[in-house]
Amino acid sequence: PDPSRNIEAAVEFVTKWRGRSPLLTPSIFCHSPYTCSAETLKKAKQAADRLGVLFQIHVAETKHERDQSIAATGMSPVAYL
Repeated sequence: PDPSRNIEAAVEFVTKWRGRSPLLTPSIFCHSPYTCSAETLKKAKQAADRLGVLFQIHVAETKHERDQSIAATGMSPVAYL
């Protein structure tokens, strides 16, 4: 899919698959704070809240990620989110 439609595509996926099976739990997912813009993170979280589904993300997996986040934002990755 076109990356400019990433949030819209995620919403469509959740809408299509939610409630279809007790074995499926669709959610909104961003890879990590260092691969997604602040705007994408905010829009994804807002979409998850609006749909009432989980927002999932990889965060604070390495010391390098923590150091990189502090250098860029002045905060740890968790505090940034």
